[in-house]
Amino acid sequence: LFISKLNPPLSDSNIYSVGTSFAGVVLPLEQVNSESEMQTLIADCLLQFNSWLLENLNRSMTIGQLVILLKLFLPWFVSTNAVHRERATECCRLLLKHFFDHVDLLLGQALSFPTFGCILAKFAPRTFDCSYKVRVASLDCIYWLFTIATVNLGHGRCYQDIVVDKLKRLTELLEFLLPDSQTRLMESLCELIEQRLPVEHMQQYMSVLTEMLTDDQASVSCAAATLLKSILINRGSMLTSEAETLFNTLLTKFTQQKMCLQTYAEALQAFCELGRHHLTVAVNRLLSESLPLSHAVCDCWRVLNRDSTMFAMVMDYLIEMITVEFDSDSDYSLTVCPIVPLSSVMATAAVKEAIQGVESNTVLLKYFPQLFATLMLQCGRIAGGVARQRGASANGASFRISPFITCGGIVVSTIRTLLVRARLDDVLFALTEADRWNDFDHSHHYPDAIYEVSKSIGMHYPEALPPIAAQLQEIASRNSSRCRLVMACVFSAFMKFCSSDDEQFAQTIFNGLMSSFSDQELLIRKMAVRGLGNMAHCDGKLFKYYSNLTVNSVIMGLDDSNDFKDEIAFEAMQGLSKLTAKCMPNQFAKVLTSVVLAIRPFFEKESGAIRSVAFNLLGNLSRFGRDSKFLEQVHSCMISVLLHLNDEVEDVCTVRPKLIIFIFILFFFFW
Repeated sequence: LFISKLNPPLSDSNIYSVGTSFAGVVLPLEQVNSESEMQTLIADCLLQFNSWLLENLNRSMTIGQLVILLKLFLPWFVSTNAVHRERATECCRLLLKHFFDHVDLLLGQALSFPTFGCILAKFAPRTFDCSYKVRVASLDCIYWLFTIATVNLGHGRCYQDIVVDKLKRLTELLEFLLPDSQTRLMESLCELIEQRLPVEHMQQYMSVLTEMLTDDQASVSCAAATLLKSILINRGSMLTSEAETLFNTLLTKFTQQKMCLQTYAEALQAFCELGRHHLTVAVNRLLSESLPLSHAVCDCWRVLNRDSTMFAMVMDYLIEMITVEFDSDSDYSLTVCPIVPLSSVMATAAVKEAIQGVESNTVLLKYFPQLFATLMLQCGRIAGGVARQRGASANGASFRISPFITCGGIVVSTIRTLLVRARLDDVLFALTEADRWNDFDHSHHYPDAIYEVSKSIGMHYPEALPPIAAQLQEIASRNSSRCRLVMACVFSAFMKFCSSDDEQFAQTIFNGLMSSFSDQELLIRKMAVRGLGNMAHCDGKLFKYYSNLTVNSVIMGLDDSNDFKDEIAFEAMQGLSKLTAKCMPNQFAKVLTSVVLAIRPFFEKESGAIRSVAFNLLGNLSRFGRDSKFLEQVHSCMISVLLHLNDEVEDVCTVRPKLIIFIFILFFFFW
């Protein structure tokens, strides 16, 4: 006590140093329950310590001196010993009340309270402490804090703030006897702080609350998260440059995994509320994370997209980010391993988590055509590719990727997630049965995987086909051969489901296939021929309208000068076999002879699959032939037909019945 009366007086740093030493000795004194000399001694020590505090405050009755003395006790708030916390909060209450009662006031003149937000954030969550005494003392401290702040605005001691005075009526809730006591207490505190916390103290208030998210007491940490969420709901829009800092702090806290489950859930909601006001900052911050994404980052993406409105905004942002890369891509040849920008891969991974998070299936289905089209194009760009950074992210951060995951694997996972969340179980089953999942990331087989999933979408979700086709036409880069290939694959599958009921859609698909049929890339022409062959599945009216052009185009596929591996010829013969089932004899009358001439070389190819489709087509054509020139050409194929009746390849043997009919027709006309 005599130390406080020394002249010259102790400096601020000396007061803090001496006070820290005193607190370190007095506050941990073991509490004695029975009346004894030890209890009297402990009580006297606490009394003398309080007297020393008040004496120092009296010598300099300023906000600065009050803050120095309060800071002595802030470290004790996190003590696991309830007695330590009770004594610390009681000392703070004593200091605050004494300051209010004895400070000299200047009516009409505002005074500064620079650490108001910091100190308030230390006390507010303590109103949910496990100790009743701590809760009562903390609530009183909050009351005196706001009362002093009101006085500092230039009001007198007699001024009553009706909002602050409501705190006096909250004491009865601190016993937590009623089921809704804690809820009502939290609502009252949030309302008071939202109305009376000065804007200039928001940053320090929220900063201290984020530190308390990892408090050892679950009730206190959860209260801190709830208070943080509340202030962000009401005032998050006022943050500017502080928003990014707060996002960084929250993500750091999440990844440390030191929060209890309830606190973690509330803190994620706080992250979401901040993102509601600063969505671009939040998305860019999450996009700067490394791959694979941590559980905390995945949770942030999901909670951010739970709301339908925010999901729509995030999807627009991510899809735009991916499609911009389509336009800036170099035109990698279909046989060259593409270099994939990591920013685009990261955006694809984010799309997956966003899809996982959205709660409304209606909203997801609304975005399904756009998402499906984007993911198909992304699959075409990434399949078999390697990742390499291309530029920096929107916030200047560098993207990183683990060597244990592939770029294509991320796209496949996103496609699967989209189908699961859209409840397209039949499509998932079809892809699994066809064993196509691994093909999405295969440098040679991905076109067949895209064709297969598009065909399944047509079977089980036909209403999505027109918007998907429209999206593909809108976002696909015509300068990219991989984008053109994806369009050819999707349109080839969609051709099966065209009908005269939607002639505009049918015309879009047909024109797209015809454009692909004249493409310089052989693989694109191959998929176009496959799609034209699917015209056989269309209704009679539509088939009649397009059949002549379709048949002539497919026949041209039999004689592609660059088709060294007979890929286009294979699709053309398969397509012609399907078309013959619907065509009238007069549609083939003029081309029968030339078709037989064109397919004769394929009877002796090494590939059993080629021989099979060639003999199958010959058998199907036989029902049209009555012309002598055609029969002469067919007669010249007799030896090949007889030799391959017992072909070593089973696929060739499966067309044996048609070959027998073919032989019967020959005997009927020639003998």
